[in-house]
Amino acid sequence: MPDDANPNDEIRRNIVRWFYEQNRKALGMAGKKISEVQKGLRELHGYKKQIVNENLTYLIERDWITAEDVTKQVPTKSGMIRPNTTTFYKPSAKTIEQIEGGSTFAPRERYGDINISGQNVVNFGDGNIVNVNYQDAHQELRELRTAVADSSELTESSKLEVSVDLESIMDQLAKSQPNATVVDVLWKRSVEALQAAPGLVTVVEKCAPYVAALAAAAGS
Repeated sequence: MPDDANPNDEIRRNIVRWFYEQNRKALGMAGKKISEVQKGLRELHGYKKQIVNENLTYLIERDWITAEDVTKQVPTKSGMIRPNTTTFYKPSAKTIEQIEGGSTFAPRERYGDINISGQNVVNFGDGNIVNVNYQDAHQELRELRTAVADSSELTESSKLEVSVDLESIMDQLAKSQPNATVVDVLWKRSVEALQAAPGLVTVVEKCAPYVAALAAAAGS
């Protein structure tokens, strides 16, 4: 993790380390219940439940900790069966790699074998690199891709096809001069598919000028 940027970072670091140690000593695959997490961190660091809960939520959202619901069918005294769900928490692969260091089994970065220093690009840390001249276009395309994934107006098949095309456009943004033909074809196909989702009109219109400028610059 980076150096402390806010007062909660030390707490989060301690929570992550606690989960790592619990996982290292575990005899089984199950994680820890919230009561076990709260008790363990109170005994080790004196953290109150509220502190644990709010920082655990953040760590889950950022993929440092995983949460898995396990449901069992429990018989009641009246002879009925009712479902009982328990959430178990474990350190993610991201946490383990952060503490132990890199692993042969970790996924490789898309351009990890290429020296991109001095290439006028920005590494987003998710496998994507972008030429500094196209950062705004990349941001708008990412927002559109997210909106597509969240849309209730598109089928899952349409979401996948449009998302792949948007990713392909973003791949072009690593170049100093993107291929104008590729960008134009992929964008037109995406816009056509997104006509089935009126709720995305605003985000498409917001993105369109950036893509148009990109295609124009690439074709110049």
